[in-house]
Amino acid sequence: MFVYILSTCGSRDPFGVMSKRPPLIPAWLPDDEELESALTSALRSIGCDETRVKLVGRELNVYASSSPSEILSCRLDDGRKLELLCKYPRPGLAHDDGHRGGTTYEATVYRVVLAPLRCSTPGFRGAHVNPADGGTWLFLEYLGPCLRVDQSPHPRMMERAAEWIARFHTLNERRLDDAAMDEIAQYDADYYAGWSRRTSTRTAQGHDEPSWLPTLCRKFETFAAILLEPPRTIIHGEYYPINVRARDDTIHPVDWESAARAAGELDLAALIELWDETTVDACVRAYADTRWPTGPPADFERRLAAGRMYLLLRWLGDPSLEQARTQERLELLRELGRTWGLF
Repeated sequence: MFVYILSTCGSRDPFGVMSKRPPLIPAWLPDDEELESALTSALRSIGCDETRVKLVGRELNVYASSSPSEILSCRLDDGRKLELLCKYPRPGLAHDDGHRGGTTYEATVYRVVLAPLRCSTPGFRGAHVNPADGGTWLFLEYLGPCLRVDQSPHPRMMERAAEWIARFHTLNERRLDDAAMDEIAQYDADYYAGWSRRTSTRTAQGHDEPSWLPTLCRKFETFAAILLEPPRTIIHGEYYPINVRARDDTIHPVDWESAARAAGELDLAALIELWDETTVDACVRAYADTRWPTGPPADFERRLAAGRMYLLLRWLGDPSLEQARTQERLELLRELGRTWGLF
């Protein structure tokens, strides 16, 4: 899961002269000349035809996790200064579960979904395909100092995050008929069933499978059918607080490599996962009031419950994810399953 840097280093001069390869930059990353050429080409691909880029500083983003990234300090030929984030493909990362798409897919999401909306996501500054390995380098606006939405000192930021994604879902519900959206992944019955089956298999292999879990996993495949019914929209796919940044009172969702055509309730489910009842109720109310001012659909609670179960199964069934708070997730899954009659 890609994470933007939380703050800049106090001693850093973002536009000071740096060596050709700063000691923090791993040897496998491109040299300055190659990076300048790639960035110039990327900016021209989005309409900056006369722009040439001079790289005057680069700093490894030590807060990145699944995908390595750098903070680039640049000067354009007209004298303007620019700070960008360059995101590289994660070495050896497989995307065979239909969830994360990597930098190539994320560039498509920025180009097709986000750039036309001009919303408060990081600005898309183009992409470059590395001829050496076919991997995509993604160039984005660098947001600078931000906090996780759940760490912001401003009041109601979790609810504001719920309101932001509700507005995003409303906008994109109307865009699903656009042919360009065919490039965005779509969750189907097999996708949801895959996660319930992975969870059941993985826990069984660990010899600690709760007695109720196989029944829930089996019945979830039918229960999840409600997520295939309208309304559907474009979702972030991992709208957890760690991927929702706040600067002042503005929401900046980041890391869009899991965007998909699916039920919007999945993003709300991610935002509220494992939170206290007061926070959950406030976020659910904020989302519903924003997306449906005259009242949510009659099946909203059932759809949200299915979305919450899906995310719990995905965490429990993905061997690449850190399995912290597993017992809490199992307890919540059990509570939801009982409430909705899955065992």
